[in-house]
Amino acid sequence: MQTIRIFAAAMLLAACTFMEAQAQGTSVRGVIKDGETGLPVEFASVTMMTADSVFISGTTTKKNGGFAVYDTKERGTYMLKISCIGYNTLKTSLKGTGKDVSAGDIYLTAARTELDGITVTASGQTGFSDRKLLYPTSRQVKLSDNGVSLLREMMIPRIEVNSFRNTIATIDGGDVQLRINDAEATIQDIMALQPGEVKRIEYIDSPGMRYGNAEVVLNFIVRRRTSGGNFSSDIMQGVNALWGNYRVSGKVNMRKSELGISAFSGLSDTGSLRSNTTETFNLAGGKTLQRIETGIPSKIEQFNNQINTNYSYMPDDRSYFNVRFRMMFSNMPHMDNKSMVYNAANPKDFVYRTNMYHSGRIKPALDIYWQRTMPKDQTLAVNIVGTYQANKDNRLYIEETGDEVLTSNDNRVQGRRYTVSGEVIYEKKLARKQVLDFGVKHSHTFAENKHLMNGRKTDSRQGYTYLFGEYKKRAGKLDYTLGMGVTRSFHSNKGKEDETLYAVNPRLNIQYKISESSKIRFKGTAKNASPGYEDLDEVIQFVDSMQLKRGNAGLKSYMNYHTQLNYDWQKGIFYVGIGGTYDYEPDCIMDEKVLYGDKVMNTLDNQKSWQRLRGMATIKVGPIRDMLQMSLTGGAARYLSKGNNYSHGITSFFYNMSVSANYKNASLMWEMKNSVKNLRGETVSSYENFQALSAMYRYKNWMFGAMMFFPFDNLRQETEELNRHAAKKERIRLDAAHRLFILKATYNISFGKQTKSKNRRFEREEED
Repeated sequence: MQTIRIFAAAMLLAACTFMEAQAQGTSVRGVIKDGETGLPVEFASVTMMTADSVFISGTTTKKNGGFAVYDTKERGTYMLKISCIGYNTLKTSLKGTGKDVSAGDIYLTAARTELDGITVTASGQTGFSDRKLLYPTSRQVKLSDNGVSLLREMMIPRIEVNSFRNTIATIDGGDVQLRINDAEATIQDIMALQPGEVKRIEYIDSPGMRYGNAEVVLNFIVRRRTSGGNFSSDIMQGVNALWGNYRVSGKVNMRKSELGISAFSGLSDTGSLRSNTTETFNLAGGKTLQRIETGIPSKIEQFNNQINTNYSYMPDDRSYFNVRFRMMFSNMPHMDNKSMVYNAANPKDFVYRTNMYHSGRIKPALDIYWQRTMPKDQTLAVNIVGTYQANKDNRLYIEETGDEVLTSNDNRVQGRRYTVSGEVIYEKKLARKQVLDFGVKHSHTFAENKHLMNGRKTDSRQGYTYLFGEYKKRAGKLDYTLGMGVTRSFHSNKGKEDETLYAVNPRLNIQYKISESSKIRFKGTAKNASPGYEDLDEVIQFVDSMQLKRGNAGLKSYMNYHTQLNYDWQKGIFYVGIGGTYDYEPDCIMDEKVLYGDKVMNTLDNQKSWQRLRGMATIKVGPIRDMLQMSLTGGAARYLSKGNNYSHGITSFFYNMSVSANYKNASLMWEMKNSVKNLRGETVSSYENFQALSAMYRYKNWMFGAMMFFPFDNLRQETEELNRHAAKKERIRLDAAHRLFILKATYNISFGKQTKSKNRRFEREEED
């Protein structure tokens, strides 16, 4: 409670300190609107000048298009220059004798390009301390068939779009939070977007307090209609393997309401999975055993499905109500791994190993959101989410000689999890480009695991409460955000003592504009992490004839300290970004292996520390004559992992390259990424070397394409465990992915007239 009192006092002091009095002199106020639709224009730059074009002051427009600029003198005659990406620049003269001059409504004309019925504004970007606002080009919209492919075409630095796995992540595998109009979304929701309805993408690489632990946030700002709607369907089908993704979506607008539905299905079925492994055991009594596993092609079969429904209601410009229901269900009938395992000292001593895994998941979720804009630039939002998850995990492990079964274990687990979370966020816009945010979040989870074969059952509860405040200001070339949060987290297992942790989570984002083409940014955060409910499960589970595993109910929460420094330079078609990050986690939860009788036990514990130092550079060129663009990112990372009984370190190098070219309605893209190694605890894991070639062609509302995954190499993942009792090197291959040829067809159509826009979001722009 003392921490909370300190936090509250600090935020009150900050609010009082940063409130600034209005400057004396002349003020000019007005509203910037779209000349065609009459809607407010946000993020427009307004510059106040003398009659002979001498700069006085400047600002950006609010969500409602409003602006206010100030002069400490009363000159009587002024010039206003209004510019905004996607619009023609406007200059207008004003004359007034009072201290408060009204410019009224000022209308901008759009700078547009017409493309086969698709209308998009001119391209560009602008940036603040925590984000960039990215506007798709006409070319990018024309050559994309959904929101994900639009993201690929935009080649956003640090972002990797993997069309094979249907994932969006940072280049080094970091978490990317997806949002649509500030509402959290899945990748299937992004795939349901038509490129022409995306106004811009907010690339938030220094997320604020409200975004939790996300490393990057991609917020798709989408136009809203009050009539008509759209329909979209997409098919991706493997030719030389049973692999496919299928999607259909539609949206209907009825005045103040909008109703949308989308469905996604993905499948893969192949018999080409194999694993090759070398294991070395140093057991009690000085006994040493080395086993070599040679994989036999095995079956992998999985299905992923998702159905989303969305209803929104906007009774007026000040209120917004939204309900989302999402149903996700997946089934993996087969994840088999068959192999021959033999003793390295005696190859004739071998067994046949069968490791068969089957899982099923069902996860419905209900998301209710309400937002209200109040007088004096205040906004209040409330969000409640309820989620249920049921899962079945069955694993059958057999070791046999062919005539005799030596080891057999059947492990079946049924789990249920209930989660209820809610948040309340308040925002107050102050004078002089200042914003204050306050919020509180709470989530509560009940989890249950039943081990059917031995009758064991575990129950756990987890709770998380987060109180935060944030202050944002732009002062000349300096743009900064100060945030402070207090976290209360607890977890309990039936029969175990509850653990409660209070933590202070400060956050600082600073951006300094060196010139019109370059800027430098710094980010520093401290956040806590808690064990998952599966990590706390102490029921002993069978791995193989030599190994067991169990969780640890005594795990404690821990802190993560993160710092980041970036330099960005952009001039015309050229972009260069250089950055570095450092992460430090003392007393963190990591794996360990210990002797357990004549076997090895895999478990978890709070270890000494984990550190990561990473640097990278990005070069992006294009589009060249609106036909060619390319992006290259490379870097290195150093990992240090110190356990209670071990210490390891590795250095990993990585790169990511994309090249796209287009001519009229046709486009080509080549993507390539090397394997990235990560060290956590005693485990070195890596992603696959990824390559993809794609060709697309647009014909009216249709887009046709062909893709080839892994044309030059196979899909493989490598894992190495460095433990002194049980060292392991494993390589997993999926032969069917090699030169996987995909045909693709997409159909998009829109109908009705766009008339109004309203976002489920807090606009985070800097404003007066």
